[in-house]
Order: sequence, then C-alpha cells, then structure tokens
Amino acid sequence: MQPTHRTDDERESPGIAFRASRRVGGSEPNEIVYSGPVITHHVQENGNVDYKRDGVALMVDEGRTVRMWVHDRDAIEIGLRLAQQKFGPTLTLTGPEEFKMATARVAAEARMNVDFDDEVLSGILHARRAELDAEAEDRRLLERERDDTAHLRDRNELHERTSKLDAPGVSEQQRQSDDPEPDSDEPDQPEIDR
Repeated sequence: MQPTHRTDDERESPGIAFRASRRVGGSEPNEIVYSGPVITHHVQENGNVDYKRDGVALMVDEGRTVRMWVHDRDAIEIGLRLAQQKFGPTLTLTGPEEFKMATARVAAEARMNVDFDDEVLSGILHARRAELDAEAEDRRLLERERDDTAHLRDRNELHERTSKLDAPGVSEQQRQSDDPEPDSDEPDQPEIDR
C-alpha cells in the first residue's frame, strides 16, 4: 500500500488507495465470493427500516420495537443481534409462545449476552446455556480421557521396548539391532534438524 497519484479521470478522495498489482483480464473473475444470505435495508419515509434477506421481508425496525416477519433460527438470531445493539442486554419479547421459547433457545445457542425480562423465558435461556455448557464439558472430558489413554499406551509401549533391551541374556548385538536410534557420543538432548 502506498500513496497514489490521481489522474484527471479518477474521482477518488485524496490519500491512500488500493490498486491491483496487475491488470485483470475480462475473462478472469475479480470478485469476493460470499455464499451467505444477502441482507438489505430500506428506510421508509416514517423512519422505519425494512430489512430483507435475499429479497424477502425479514423484519422492520420501528424505532421502539423490532418486528419479525420470518421466524427461522437465522432470522431470530439476526433480530436478536439488532435488538441487543438497540436496546441493550435485557429484552422484552412479544408474540406467540413458540416464537418466544425459540428465541430464548437461539440466544443461548448463539452465546449472546442477553437476557429477558420474562422469568419463564429467562429460565429457558439459562437452562439451555447450562445444557450446552454440560455438553461442552462432556466433550472436553472425553477428549482428555482419549488423550490420557493414548499417552498411557505410548508410555507402556516405550517401557516394554526398553525393558526388553535391559533383560538378562540380551546380547549387545541384539540391543543394537532393537535400538531404533543409533548411539551417539552426545548426551540425549532434544534436537532440531534443518
């Protein structure tokens, strides 16, 4: 990145700019690839902001409320994030019970720093968070157990190999042929090869 000099036909602001290091041909794609939903908005004359996902009405920000038109998991999370930014961490939900319970679960699963002024919804949120925490702890314990088992197996295998070499009646020639590493005059130290 370096300062650029504008030509007469360029209408960019002065300062630092990015330019292609080489010319992009017509048949060569020059785009950022994004595969998620396209969220657009439109400000109405009354100040309300309509949000659309892939061209379909998603929600409207009415100033004091965010009204949801779509109730799938992703839509609920998008609405929750907007509401959290507008109204803070404690939210009031209205609408069908099924929607409110789903919203509490989505907030927990998305690990959002929100709560609800309704005690029942707050209970659902905290119970789901506790379930997710317990599942995560179970996974950590299982991974730790798997790691410990592998470590113990490796240690036992190493002990078995070294004890065979130190057994009475094992000749020096057998020890050298069973020893995976050649003897060295240097003390055993970790090495980093180039």
